[in-house]
Amino acid sequence: MDGEERFEGVGVSPGVAMAPAFVYRSAELRLPRRTLGAPGEAEGEWSRLRDARDSTARDIRRTLVALDLETSGGEGGILEAHLMALEDELFIKELRDEIFKMGRNAEWAVSEVASRYAAKLRSSGNELLAERAGDIDDVARRLLQSLMGVDSTPQFSFEGRRIVVAGNLSPSETLALPRDRVVGVALDRGGATSHAALLVRAIGIPAVFGLGNFSSRVRSGDEVALDGNGGVAILSPGAGETGRLRSMEAERGNLVEMARRRAAEPAVTPDGVEVAFLANVENEGDVAGIAASGGAGVGLFRTEYLWLAEGRPVAEERQAEIYTAMARELGDRPFAIRAFDLGGDKFHGSASVGEHEANPFLGLRSIRFLLRNENFFKTQIRAVLRAGAATGRRLDFTIPMVSDMSEIVKTRELIRETADSFARHGVECIEPRLGIMVEVPAAAVSAAAFARHCDYFSIGTNDLAQYTLAVDRCSESVATLYQPLHPAVLRLVRGTVEAACAASIGVSVCGEMAADPLSAIVLLGLGVRTFSMAPAAIPLVKETVRRVPHSEAARVVQIIEGAATAAQVRHFARGVLARFAPEILRQC
Repeated sequence: MDGEERFEGVGVSPGVAMAPAFVYRSAELRLPRRTLGAPGEAEGEWSRLRDARDSTARDIRRTLVALDLETSGGEGGILEAHLMALEDELFIKELRDEIFKMGRNAEWAVSEVASRYAAKLRSSGNELLAERAGDIDDVARRLLQSLMGVDSTPQFSFEGRRIVVAGNLSPSETLALPRDRVVGVALDRGGATSHAALLVRAIGIPAVFGLGNFSSRVRSGDEVALDGNGGVAILSPGAGETGRLRSMEAERGNLVEMARRRAAEPAVTPDGVEVAFLANVENEGDVAGIAASGGAGVGLFRTEYLWLAEGRPVAEERQAEIYTAMARELGDRPFAIRAFDLGGDKFHGSASVGEHEANPFLGLRSIRFLLRNENFFKTQIRAVLRAGAATGRRLDFTIPMVSDMSEIVKTRELIRETADSFARHGVECIEPRLGIMVEVPAAAVSAAAFARHCDYFSIGTNDLAQYTLAVDRCSESVATLYQPLHPAVLRLVRGTVEAACAASIGVSVCGEMAADPLSAIVLLGLGVRTFSMAPAAIPLVKETVRRVPHSEAARVVQIIEGAATAAQVRHFARGVLARFAPEILRQC
């Protein structure tokens, strides 16, 4: 215990790590500030800024595509917000005014405008907008680095395994962590729903945030230990603590390896209830590894990432090629294509969506955007029908953020009109099964009525929890209020499942809850029989299902019918795991 110091924080990504520290500090930028005077100088500065903006956007898109290859939890939305900031018309106008009206060079213009924007967001009184100030800071820094010809890659200059210790990390810095050498992350600030937390969790690095003055107490090379499950960082850990953490690390490794070996086996509860597992994917390259992870097909293909990766609408021919190739590789296994889920914090590229929205999460997004821009929607529908015709199979087509019956009816009309048009030209195609994302309370409450007009439900618990609780899940300031296990959310899930069963249509859960063993127990008890998640998460959740009797999980229904809290539901789920799978509980 000599010299050992414990720091309590928030465990934001599970797992343990022990390694020397690397204390990271963001490099300071020395901005050249210059008043323009010579004729034509402003045009030159504006041209420099446009080139820097284009270069920055390309870099972000490349990072976004790389992230999507590794994860399937929608974490790319953070980078999409950065792209959206670069395209914001007001932001661009103010930059131009700084150069042409105020006579400031490009670097000075970016610094001034970004500082004003960030200050307004932080003082807005709106928690969602305040959270976005960090995005503006990150985008501005990348723009400035491009303008100044500075390498924008954060410098993590060390050899061997290290735990990165810092005051905070921007999304860009988090994504630049060398995955082959960083075994843990410890930050002074941040919580479980901060942008950095979402990203480290997505890429599977153990992390503890909110550690106060930890970075000021640590020097590079000091021995550090992290317990991402318990939310503890230890400086100079003693023999006892080292032994405990090594034991936890070995147990986790053995559990993960065992779950992987059994991934292909069916997931059947001890009392005979079988559960199907599907995968969430963002591109055609993800399909190859689904079977190895234990997935039986694709429950959610996030097609908007095709658009986001290119920064513009995807041509019909290109879409048809992708859908056809994926359908052929999947054979007769499930394949659900989700319509472009754009809007909110997702960048539209070259698509015009009208005037700037004060609250884009409640604005023109998803199916609302598609029905307002039918040309994009019809292009995608044609591509889906062409893929069905090419493969001779009936695909699944899911529409996002449905809140009104007319959206389902109109979509089906567009599908039939397109199919009729194809038939008139001698192309017989198979209309897809039409499903909806249940991710706003209106859809869950109206599930019985909606079920008569569609073929299946896919419950998006991320947005369903966010909209039910009026909490932005990416905002640190309200992190404790984002509770997917809140009884109100669970009642909506249960009602949706019951409506689907009554109408004899399929129902699955594709949000983050499905990938969490504790939440999966609750969903199992609520009647969910199909789970869709990132492929890497499937083996452990499958193993959880094999250990827990359905009759035990079903007791959650009695709990949420009373005046329960999210804490009570979580306590129930932990109790079930403690009895039937304690080694899995120790990893949650």
